[in-house]
This record gives sequence, C-alpha cells and structure tokens, in this order.
Amino acid sequence: MLRMKIAACALLLLAKLSFAAESDPCAATPTTSDVQLSLSLKGGQSVFRQGEVIPLVMSSTATAPHHYWANSNGFTQYCLEPIAPDPTEAHQKQRGFDGGGIFSWQELGEKPSITEAALNRRYRLGTGHYVVYVVSLAVWHPASPGEKTAPNMPEDGHISDIVRSNKVEFDVRPASSTWQHQQVEEAVATLMGHASMEDFKRAAEVLRVLDTKDSIRTLVKMLGFPRPNDWLDGELSEGLYASTHRQLAIDSMSKEMAAPETAINGNYFETLIELREDSERLDDAAGDGADPNAAQQRWKRQNERRQVLTKEAVDEAVAALPHKLGAARAITAEAVLRESEKDAALLQSLRPVLIAAWKDLPTTTQQDLIVWHWQLIDGPEMLPALRGIVAQTPPENRTASEEMRNTALRRIYEIDPEEGRRLILRDLLNTNANPTPELVKRLSPEEIAQAVPAALERIGNNQARALDFDLLDHFAGPDALGSVQAILDATVGKQACDPQAKLLRYALRVAPDYGAEQVRAAMKARKETGCYHTLLEDLREQLPAAQQTAIDALDDEDAEVERSAAIALRRWGTAEAEQPLWERMKRLHDEWVGRGQELHAPWELDSPGSNANAMEQALSSAILRGNGWMIRREDLTHLQGLLLNEYERRQIGFVDLDSEKQPIAITPVWNGDLEPTFQMLQYLDLTDEQLAAKLRQYPRGRKFNWLIWQSDQAPDPPSKAKQDAEFEKLRAVAAENGMEMVEVTQP
Repeated sequence: MLRMKIAACALLLLAKLSFAAESDPCAATPTTSDVQLSLSLKGGQSVFRQGEVIPLVMSSTATAPHHYWANSNGFTQYCLEPIAPDPTEAHQKQRGFDGGGIFSWQELGEKPSITEAALNRRYRLGTGHYVVYVVSLAVWHPASPGEKTAPNMPEDGHISDIVRSNKVEFDVRPASSTWQHQQVEEAVATLMGHASMEDFKRAAEVLRVLDTKDSIRTLVKMLGFPRPNDWLDGELSEGLYASTHRQLAIDSMSKEMAAPETAINGNYFETLIELREDSERLDDAAGDGADPNAAQQRWKRQNERRQVLTKEAVDEAVAALPHKLGAARAITAEAVLRESEKDAALLQSLRPVLIAAWKDLPTTTQQDLIVWHWQLIDGPEMLPALRGIVAQTPPENRTASEEMRNTALRRIYEIDPEEGRRLILRDLLNTNANPTPELVKRLSPEEIAQAVPAALERIGNNQARALDFDLLDHFAGPDALGSVQAILDATVGKQACDPQAKLLRYALRVAPDYGAEQVRAAMKARKETGCYHTLLEDLREQLPAAQQTAIDALDDEDAEVERSAAIALRRWGTAEAEQPLWERMKRLHDEWVGRGQELHAPWELDSPGSNANAMEQALSSAILRGNGWMIRREDLTHLQGLLLNEYERRQIGFVDLDSEKQPIAITPVWNGDLEPTFQMLQYLDLTDEQLAAKLRQYPRGRKFNWLIWQSDQAPDPPSKAKQDAEFEKLRAVAAENGMEMVEVTQP
C-alpha cells in the first residue's frame, strides 16, 4: 500500500542530519530484527572496470505485519570499505543542499520492496577490492503505548528504526582505453537516437560514471545538443558537477558556446555558472564564525559573484549568437532573453531575433513563452505565430496544446480585441474546440447566447464537450431550466462529478429552492459515484443556496464528507455558518478529550483517530479563515482551548490578526486568464466578491495597501492597466465604507 505525501523537507531526511552529527551512521546498531534489508549486485556481477556503473539492488521485507513503513526519500547511508570520495560533495556543500520534495510511505511486509541504485553516483571508485553495505533510517513504526511518553518522540508519532544490510564484496579493475572509447560511442549513439527515456538516462549515467576527458567533452556536447525538451539536462549537468576534470568541463563549455550548432539553453547557462563558482571555492565562512551576520554576508558575496558570472556567460552567448544556426540560434536567443529580463536594451535588440526564429524553437519552449513568459515576446510582431497556432485543428481537451491554443487566443485579443473576439467566437461555435469560460466572457451576451441552445442539446444527447457545461453554468438563463430539470431528475447522483456540479450550480443560480433539493438528493446518492465526497466544495459561489446541507454534513457518517463540508463553508459559507462550525468543534472536543494521543495516527488515514485529527484541522482552519465572518482575538483563546492537537494549538499563536495600527496588505494572486484571487491576513483564496464582502466587515477608517506586481516578479504577469482596473474596483468599495486603499509596489 502506497501513501503519497508532499513535503517541503522529508522528515526522515532531517533525521539524517541530527543522527549523522552525533555518530557514524555506518557504526550504528540496528534497532529491530523484524525488518530485513538485503543487498546484492544486480546480475550477480562482482568484477567491474573502473568507470563502469555498479548497480545495487536493495530488497526490504518485514516479518511483523502492518507495523513497519519505509519512506522512499528517507536517509540511506552507503557504507564502503575502504572509503572513497563523494564526487558531488563539494558542489552540494557550496549550495547548502538539503533534500526534500515528493516522497512516499510504503508498508513493509513479506513481499519485498525493491530499490535500485548506482553506487558510483555516491562514490568515486578507483581500482581495488571493496566491501559495501547499507544502513537505513528510512524505516519507521508508529509509537507503541510504551513509546508515547518518550521525551524525544516526534510530534507525528513516528519512531525511526535503524536497519542494516548484509555485506557485498566486489572488485574494480583498470579499464582499457578501447573499452572507455566504446562506452562513449555507445552512449552518444543512444543520446542522439530515438531511445526510451530509461535508455537516455542510462546512457547519461554511463558518461557520468566513466569520468574520462573524452566522456566529459561528450557530456558538454550532449548538453548543447538541441532536443525537443530538456528533461535530460539535469542528468548531463550532474555528470559535469561530479567530474574530476572540472576545468576541462569549463573550458569545453566555453568553447562549445561559440559552435554554430550548439544550443545554449537555460540549463547550459546554469551549469557553466555553477562550475565556475565551484572552481572558485568561496570560503564557507564570511569573517568570524560567531558573527550572526556571517551567513548573510556570505550569501551576499555569492550573489554578487553570481551576477558577475551570469553577465559574463550572457555576453559570451550574445557574441556567439550571430553565428548560430537553426534551432541552436532560436534556443540560445530564448535563453539569453530569460537570463537578461532586466536588461531593457538587450531585450529590445534580441526580441526580433527570437521572433524571427520562432519556428525553430521546441514546441515546449513555445508553449512556455506564450503561457508563462509572454513579456519576453509581447507585441504585434507575434500575431503571425499566434494566428498559426489557432489556425490548426483544435487539439484534444485538457492537453498542453489546448492550453497553448487558448492562451494564443487571449494574446491575440490583448493585441487586437476585434480579431480576438472573432476568433474566440469561431472556437465557441466549433464543437471540436474548447475555449475557456474566461475567453468566452470577452464576447457580448448576444454572441454567447448563440452557442447556449446547441450546448444544451448536446448535453441532453450525451454528446457534450467540456465547454458546454461551462456555458450552462455561467451563461444560460432561466429558459434552460426545464431541460436541466429533466436531466437532473433522471441522473442526479449518477453523472460524472464535474458535469453534475455545473448542472447543480446552474440550478442553484436560477432556481435556488429546486437546486438545493437536488443537492440534497445528490448528497444522498452514494452507490454509483463518489462525487458526494467533494460536491459541496464544487458548488463554489452557489453554496449559500444549499448551505444547510453543508452544515448538516458536518456530522456526516463519512469522514471525508465532514471535512469537505468544513472546507466548503470556510470558502463559500455565509456568516450564518460560523456558529455551526464552533458547535461541531465543541462536539469533537468533548468526544476526544483525554484521548489526544489517538489523534497521532497519520499512517492509518482511515482510522478514527486520524479522521478526528483531520477534522479538527479542517474545523480550525474554517473558523480562523472563514470568508463570511471575522475572527476576533478572544476567539483565538477559545479555539486554543478546544484543540486537542498540540501542534495545531501552537499554530494559533502564529495567526496574523489585524493589528489595527499598520495598513493591511492585500496581495492579488494572478493566474493567467483566470480572475485573480486575493490574500489578506489569514484569509486565503478570496474572490473579488468575497474580498469586497470582507472589506465591508472592517470598521470605517481602516487602511489597506494593495500590492502591485512588477513585470519581473511573476510568470505571465498581468499588465499594469489590468491591475489598476482591479484595484479601482475594490478601492471604490473601500471608499464607500469610509476606508482608504492605496497601491504599493511589491518589495
């Protein structure tokens, strides 16, 4: 059973840091005999050439069922005798590397959990005889009753275990130059061919581990080889960071920058700059180690040096650009623009070069520029390329190509509104296209009305495109109610989640009583779909018409429905929902008081304790951040008294309530073509209507700062005119209620 989690830093990776600081992990004594970690050499090979990949296979099992778990991103120490250097240690140390990211929890049992790794990625192995074994801190078990009082028990209730593998012996012998040359040739043939992703990665790993002058030059050439995407670049760069031939790598990259066929993309820039940084080896400390500002001073020096190195690399690429050919020219021009966004003169001179080379850019780069970095190419000169995109056959729904097409329509509209409206209307009336509702809103009500009857007919005939339900949800009038009633009466609780939610939102909008009745029916229909789990959230701004159903769901027999109801009431509930949330929190407290330790059961996501813990978090968040009401300072004390989870109780102390002295910052969050949402104090994801309602909850005389985004502070930044228009709309609301709102620049 696999549980996926997202974390800023893996908990067991942090255990690595504290454990390794206290003792040698390789000398650690195992803490359990119930978990077995078996280590072997893949394929049974025991003799390797120097520079040959040494593949290890680790197999983990547990004799105690449902008790031990392994974290895929946890700390694993490879213990080697005799010891060998880590090829990337200096590079990582220079950057303060600390892992983290996506990891998984996997239950260990009789069936082996298999992991593979290349030992050469961790050690640079010379010739000789070696012994290797593994010590893992990636295994943990839930705290037993006797362990729950341990002073060092983690808040999550996990107790880390130390597991040690068997020892494996192997030999590394000298490699012939003939074999080394053959390895390079085979790797190049793979990397320049049409192999699978795994074969590509394997070939890059061969070059990395080989670490000869020939392999390093080849890594550099492959890094500059134009590809449709850059997903392999990280593997190639890692090979250069790990090399013993660092200066050769730097010199080769500098030389390759001038080659007409070498594409200098962003990763090429980054790799060259970091190699040069590594070669300079800035001191680890800046002045006296006791100086509390030492780290900040060091960071400042490094940042200043990074800017100098970046400028040098950009200048080299600009000098080489006139000699670049085809895709290499296009990719290099795009990367230079990315690295020089604040250099207005360079942007002005290189934008025409990039636009002229547009057809030679990889499709993924074109998509990225149009969707996220439009400011680099913005202008009427891009109209031919944009027209070419929307002239193609509409792509499949919910693909990157569809996002690119719809964004291209938006860009055309921004440059030439008349042409943009004509093309949006064309896609609206084309049943094979799926323009977004945000695009459709740019049309007149009369133009939109042309498409609604046909959309309703397709919905009734089960031939609807995705947009048809959006048209009904946002634009259909009361005259469509009869058709929608016929559909809902026959299919409520049976439809797919997204279409059903949009049908119900329409009904709530035009016939609130009927819509609320159908929502209740959909929440009771639990045999054919699981849509009832999140239906209340999916109702979004139409929830108030069905709010009583959400309040009732706070005591639902399904824990997921309870949590979803709390989330829905936080985001879309009215002021009348606050008291029921407090009452549900009180009932939860009374049920679990004195049983706080049972709430620590994240490894059993469907246990009563973990469900109660999750519900407590959802209720606490709803009460604190409810968009329909204001939380008072005395409410925080009351809430802390009801919370049973110590971590949640402490978090209350960090809630940023209105100080009544400083202006309150309002941060718009822009997301491409979508309407912005807003953050203000502890209130998140506010729509403009919700922000207006929230402003009216404050007393007269309150002051607000509206944060303006600069063009280089966000991908796909909104224009100043668009930001000003949104600001003026909300400033007027504030002014009507005797409050002041001013624009300020993002720091």
